[in-house]
Amino acid sequence: MRKQKGFTLVELLVVISILGILATIGLTTFTSTQMKGRDSKRKSNLSQIAESLEIYYNDKEKYPASSGGNLTGCGAGAIDATNSAIINGVITTNATAGSGTIPAGTSEITIKNSNVTDYTLVYVTPTSSTENLVLYVKSKEAGQFVVGFTNPIGIDVNFNWWIVKVAQ
Repeated sequence: MRKQKGFTLVELLVVISILGILATIGLTTFTSTQMKGRDSKRKSNLSQIAESLEIYYNDKEKYPASSGGNLTGCGAGAIDATNSAIINGVITTNATAGSGTIPAGTSEITIKNSNVTDYTLVYVTPTSSTENLVLYVKSKEAGQFVVGFTNPIGIDVNFNWWIVKVAQ
């Protein structure tokens, strides 16, 4: 009998397949973790920007001037903030910053605005009591966004909003 040296073709293919599957799983996990890390950092940065803008607004009763035009709700050349009327739960405006009220007994309000695109972020900040409920942007699509609560609220809630354009 002859003794075989080396591996058979089948054995090599099995090992290569297993290594390929492990590499794919590892790469997918690594890529996913990187994306989540970047998203977390972006969210943190945007939260800090929003908080800073609100602090500035509370001190100066206006938003800071824009530097380079990336912050569309602020500064020279921006469309002035608005306090538009609500008609059937909808505010229609072309302003890049404003305020609104969610009436008692309702859970949301729609703001129609042509400045809202895939390349904008919308911030909302309550300026009155929310009964410890979270006010948030429920949905956003080109031309409008919806601000509200998960369930109807028992009091009128006032809020400020602004639109921030991000690079395309």
